[in-house]
Amino acid sequence: MNIQVSARTFTSAAEQLSHAAAVRKRLLFGKKKPAFEAAPAVDQQPIMAQQIPMWQRRETSFDAHVQLFNHVRKIQSFSTASTMNFMQGEWGETPRKTMKEIVEEVLIKFPGVTLSDVRGRRRVRSVNIPRQLAIYEVHRQRKDLSTPAIGRWFGGRDHTTILHAIWKMDSILNGKEA
Repeated sequence: MNIQVSARTFTSAAEQLSHAAAVRKRLLFGKKKPAFEAAPAVDQQPIMAQQIPMWQRRETSFDAHVQLFNHVRKIQSFSTASTMNFMQGEWGETPRKTMKEIVEEVLIKFPGVTLSDVRGRRRVRSVNIPRQLAIYEVHRQRKDLSTPAIGRWFGGRDHTTILHAIWKMDSILNGKEA
């Protein structure tokens, strides 16, 4: 495809502006596109769906609601005690602690540091170490949480800050080289 472009010289600014307006008008409001034309109609009878009842079209169980009700009753028949045993780890499942509970357990070791200090913006050493330890414990105990989610809970911190705290506490607590 060959497209030829030619340079045009203008004798005045007014001529250049009028040319630009004409080009713009041609590009934006040029020829109208032809309206969509449907194919000519063919003399055919409209296709009508067969009016067969739904229960005849496929196999239907008229007592499905009764079976579902019985299933729900069986689930409800479990005693509250067995449900609590399940929640407490009878089958290996333990209830997860909230982030607040984990942080409060860590802050017991640091008197004078509050939950609002750890979640706040202060960056002094007396708050940074408990915050990093709390972040490490939350990450260790709650594997279901992402680092951005932990960062949001800890005052809107970036996920890289959370990763730094985890790596730093891991190296201190486990004696690894950073």
